[in-house]
Amino acid sequence: MKRAVCTVVALALIAVPFKVAAQGKKDRDEILAEMMQKKLKSAHLVLDGVAIGDFKKITIGGKALIKLANSETWQLIRSPDYERHSADFIRATEKLVKKAQDKNIDGAALAYVEMTLSCVRC
Repeated sequence: MKRAVCTVVALALIAVPFKVAAQGKKDRDEILAEMMQKKLKSAHLVLDGVAIGDFKKITIGGKALIKLANSETWQLIRSPDYERHSADFIRATEKLVKKAQDKNIDGAALAYVEMTLSCVRC
């Protein structure tokens, strides 16, 4: 049983680099740059929503950011600091979505600032 678990873990660790290699001839930096562009696009949608009080935009952008933060690409960067900042980002973004769903613009604006600060700290 232990051997089977070790084999599964080893295969999982090997799969990520092959997944990256399988995405064409893109290198790690190009893949991360594309992820950052997606992140910026969703963050801009959130900011637009906060600026005009559009809770639907805030929710859509926030959910897209959470989905991205849980993606394989996001997980390409590994370090204890990055994982802590990533967890802070996800928490702040989940709070943002909750405040938008509650139609609380002040709470959503504050959560947006928290989310943004988690990016800057990282």
